[in-house]
Amino acid sequence: MMNFDHKHYVPLLRGKMGEFIALKELTQPVRSKLTPLLEIPERDWDYDLEEYKKTIEEHINRFPDLISGNWGLDQIFIDGPSISETDKMNDDSHPLDYIFRQLSSAGSAAIPVTSLSRPKNYQQAVKAIIARDGRGLCIKIEQETLSSAIFNSDLKNLLENFNLAENQVDLVLDLGFIGGDNQVPIFQSLATNFISTNSFALNSRTLTLLSSAFPVNLSNFGIGISSTPRSDWQLWQNIIATPQLPRLPSFGDYAISNPEVSQIDPRLMRMSASIRYTSQNEWFIFRGYGITNAQRGGASQYFDLARKITKHPSWCGSHFSWGDTFIDNVAKELSGPGNGQSWRQAPTNHHLHFVIDQIANLP
Repeated sequence: MMNFDHKHYVPLLRGKMGEFIALKELTQPVRSKLTPLLEIPERDWDYDLEEYKKTIEEHINRFPDLISGNWGLDQIFIDGPSISETDKMNDDSHPLDYIFRQLSSAGSAAIPVTSLSRPKNYQQAVKAIIARDGRGLCIKIEQETLSSAIFNSDLKNLLENFNLAENQVDLVLDLGFIGGDNQVPIFQSLATNFISTNSFALNSRTLTLLSSAFPVNLSNFGIGISSTPRSDWQLWQNIIATPQLPRLPSFGDYAISNPEVSQIDPRLMRMSASIRYTSQNEWFIFRGYGITNAQRGGASQYFDLARKITKHPSWCGSHFSWGDTFIDNVAKELSGPGNGQSWRQAPTNHHLHFVIDQIANLP
């Protein structure tokens, strides 16, 4: 297993098709410096029929190929927080165990993810994966569990249940949504205290600080060009600059997403044309009107939005990443305007390259 230090990147991705394409199109030097933490998403809901659009078998069965086809066999953390206690595959296996059996047979170096809050059958599936694959475990520590009086004993019991030592575990401290820059000192104190006082943080195989500052949606951003601070990046920079901190965590974020997961009735959605673009200390939001608004240009608004990016001071150039090449092609109308998936994959690919470049250029 690859042990990495603080100059490594762990982006949490939500298993959207656009994110898979963003991973597939990374350059090899960038791929070697990050380890994705992939969440298997919840099944989509059919609001007309009031039932899931797919069976659990249909939903889960595609992920082994999506993972290996777009990321390959390199190390990746795989989590299943949306898998319910009643979800079973047709062969009665647990969905997470099914995914790992398929990946392991292909030679993948995937590592399962769990937390203290998972149901019993999820933990049993994780235990079976650890015993069979022998690659250890990634434990995600949610912020709200840190205040529990029995946190340390719960963590110790979890490791004993899996027959693992602390140095066989990749630890991810997930602070969730941290808000704006004014909240950074609060979360900085929380994280540095945990790293300084918890033996698990000191002895784990790897240590990652995960957080997000991206808004839950873009409803508060007007038409035109706006920005919002990358406070998660600022938080991590502050922490690794803390004097005498016994260990420096690697950087983790939710890429260009908010940690909150919500399913929205598509019949009620009023999607606007918008592009998210990562820069040094902020995200720029290039926003147009609703894509169903024909008078405002509909989806063709993306041509103009892409042009605005290529003329903006934050523009990294068409050769910076595959995502930037895509944006440049749309700006020049060398391709179509794209769709919702396109404008997830290109900005995500840009973001992943940008973060790796930032980390590589740290002192």
